[in-house]
Amino acid sequence: MNYSEAESFINNIPRFAKEKSRDGLDHLLEGFGHPEKSFSYIHVAGTNGKGSVCAYLDSILRKTGEKVGLFTSPHLVSMTERIRVDGREISEEDFAELCSEVAEHVREAMAEGYPHPTFFEWVYLMAMVWFGRQQIRFGVIEVGLGGRLDATNIIEAPALCVITSISLDHTEILGDTIEEIAGEKAGIIKPGVPVVCDGSSPQALEVIRRTAREKGSPLCVIMPDDISNLKSDGEELSYSLALDAQAPFSARLKTGAVYQAMNSALAVSAARILIPDLPEELIREGLYEAFWPARFEEIPAFGTRIYVDGAHNIGGIAALRDTLEAGFSGRDKCIVFAAAGDKRYDEMAEILSGVRRIKKIIVTRLDSYRAADIEAVAACFRKYAGEGIVTENGDIESALREGAEYASETCAMLIAAGSLYLAGSILKALEGGNIYDQF
Repeated sequence: MNYSEAESFINNIPRFAKEKSRDGLDHLLEGFGHPEKSFSYIHVAGTNGKGSVCAYLDSILRKTGEKVGLFTSPHLVSMTERIRVDGREISEEDFAELCSEVAEHVREAMAEGYPHPTFFEWVYLMAMVWFGRQQIRFGVIEVGLGGRLDATNIIEAPALCVITSISLDHTEILGDTIEEIAGEKAGIIKPGVPVVCDGSSPQALEVIRRTAREKGSPLCVIMPDDISNLKSDGEELSYSLALDAQAPFSARLKTGAVYQAMNSALAVSAARILIPDLPEELIREGLYEAFWPARFEEIPAFGTRIYVDGAHNIGGIAALRDTLEAGFSGRDKCIVFAAAGDKRYDEMAEILSGVRRIKKIIVTRLDSYRAADIEAVAACFRKYAGEGIVTENGDIESALREGAEYASETCAMLIAAGSLYLAGSILKALEGGNIYDQF
């Protein structure tokens, strides 16, 4: 099996299981010697910011000189992005070999009556096996969906749990209210295990506090007021973080996205709990060197530059709005937008339409079975932004070309947002060196 075959094989595995049972996954992990128990397991859940928190924490922990594994989802271009050790993706050759090996174990397990793993369980199993064999010291593990029933929650005793911001998303699975969703996310909290959380939502925080108290788990809450002196010049971000009674921690990030202040603050707090004597200078270096793609990432395309942001739900779009208002309030803006059909794109359109100096909105269509109806999405933007500035262009490349031409003519900034599928399509096209890099 080569990489292309492995990728195709995994893509054809069902996303969801008919029965919510972890017996099969536990049996498979046991067959590999329970590699998930061989390292300090840092478990990260939440609605938005999980990947960013993981990236910042991974970068900080690597400054210790210890081996660090990073498991995230989804991927933007290649499945190998999901499994990294010391900042390097697993090679395509190793990925394919590992997939073949897992397939053999699955065949044996199914012969014993165990169920076939889901798509996510399969990749998670591969990651755990790879991390075990690489003898990592720390493993930063991002929850796939929810928390309580997620495959990553099979761990009995993680070293630390982190819960990022919580907002309405995947409501058909996780619940219709912030409290219900928070309950699912708080399902990763284990007895006595320290928890770091974003305290921005009072409803979510109440649920997390109650769960931590019931589990006897020490809780560190980062409130928005703990972050001060926040400054963004559109390219870099700086802030001060109040932690305990110590002097404020000063941080600088290589991003213009103001929402990364909270995400990086969660990572700083997590790192200090994991390694209390970790020098502040190493933490600063780790923060500044961290990179997470498609989070207000500025990239060249069509002779201009596009800010690609993976915001794909209400909370993410609101965070993008805050960034645009904080660092770019004086600039005209053109937005290329696409969304999945199961997202609350009406509310996303209302939020984006309220950003100052929006001059053009181009609604396009994802190249995915999950794509929202382009006319329905465009109608939402027309309702909130007005008829004159909204256009439809069903081809992503053509939509970006249209936006780039407008941005070049008017000196407006160009932003692509609404879906990680959209962000992935753009990055994949750029990686392929096709027409995206020129007019």
